[in-house]
Amino acid sequence: MCTGDGNSYVLPAASFRRLVDEYPEMRQFLLAGLSSRLFGIVYLMEEVLFRKLDERLKSCLKEKSDSGVVSSTHQNVANDLGTSREVVSQMLSDLERSGKISITRSEIEIKNL
Repeated sequence: MCTGDGNSYVLPAASFRRLVDEYPEMRQFLLAGLSSRLFGIVYLMEEVLFRKLDERLKSCLKEKSDSGVVSSTHQNVANDLGTSREVVSQMLSDLERSGKISITRSEIEIKNL
């Protein structure tokens, strides 16, 4: 997701192709961006297909943790995991009931994951 202000331009397809053909930097920039996005999609697909959601959630919380505290919304965690907010909320509630985390309004404190 992109945040912040920016400018965008619309180019005719022929002009865009000419820029990519004439400027190797432009071609490299486009390929790097596409490659990065494709890698992210493949990584998420592998995670969804081959790891259980509870394992992915625990890993995500540990990764996002800053001194044992995760400052993130349930929706942001769900977006990172490629699932719904409702599923994440239920799983976080289960972890809280088991004493592994503590949940406040906008923070998740990791106790014993």
